[in-house]
Amino acid sequence: MATRKLGDTIYLDFTTHNPTSGVVVDADSGPTCEVFEDDNDTAILSPAVTKRTSKTGDYRVPIEATSDNGFEVGKSYNVIVSATVGGVAVKSRIGTFTLDSKRIDDLNDLSQSDILSDATPISGVDFATVTLSVAMIKKIQTNKWKILNNQLIIYDDNGTDIIAVFDLKDSAGNPSESNVYERDPTTP
Repeated sequence: MATRKLGDTIYLDFTTHNPTSGVVVDADSGPTCEVFEDDNDTAILSPAVTKRTSKTGDYRVPIEATSDNGFEVGKSYNVIVSATVGGVAVKSRIGTFTLDSKRIDDLNDLSQSDILSDATPISGVDFATVTLSVAMIKKIQTNKWKILNNQLIIYDDNGTDIIAVFDLKDSAGNPSESNVYERDPTTP
């Protein structure tokens, strides 16, 4: 069962066949269509069926899955067509779908600047600050460092500018360069 987004127009095709031979033929008159929601027995929509130009027995149904037409997010729908072919009335389910408020293709609609800007739809996240924080963490993990006077000194990418200093202490809380138990950040 396909998942579609509320507001989509869904197109479904079907063909009509001679009930005796199975050959594709046009219906005796225009087929009809009904769309049913979940277990409801009353159709919520009866979209118009259109014969495809120059195509024998080939029809399409456009379904406007909008809230104005009675469609709802989280509901499932069955699409049933009826036709009379060679004097024989037939019915068939030609499709089913479920409606969601979003679809995976919505991600393709976001530009890189939407994803990386403060306008990105993730409340409370400042991506510029996150980017700077990640860069700093990377520097602390990978750049040159030195232990001097009971302190851990971490340098910027150039190897000379100090970006972080930590006081080193033993398990009793005393300054230490050996048996270091904890580090407390200080201002460089």
